[in-house]
Amino acid sequence: MAVIVGAHSDVAWDEPLYKIKWLSPVMWLVERTISTPATHHAHHGRHKSDGVTHYKGNFGNLLFFWDVLFGTAHITRRYPDSYGVENLAPATLGQQLAWPIFPENKEGGHGVKELAAVEAGAEA
Repeated sequence: MAVIVGAHSDVAWDEPLYKIKWLSPVMWLVERTISTPATHHAHHGRHKSDGVTHYKGNFGNLLFFWDVLFGTAHITRRYPDSYGVENLAPATLGQQLAWPIFPENKEGGHGVKELAAVEAGAEA
């Protein structure tokens, strides 16, 4: 529980540790194993253009290892300038829930746009 709270904390407890040269190998391992504020805050960033925000990854609340394993990790050791979902494409609840399964339309598959059309048709 401490790791989850620490990853969501406003206190950037990992930032000073990145600056201590002899801790560099330890922090390399830590940030690839558990969620740190820098890795998890990138998931909540507002602007993709800041080079830190990675809303399509860095999902780990406890074990960041899963993001590393499945290729959704984005490690910068920096923090987003602001948080939220501004500048991101609007999505329905159904699209958000289906995104992990249908992230995009691949030839012959159903992506979020197709699911949105189906969902919009069901509401009409």
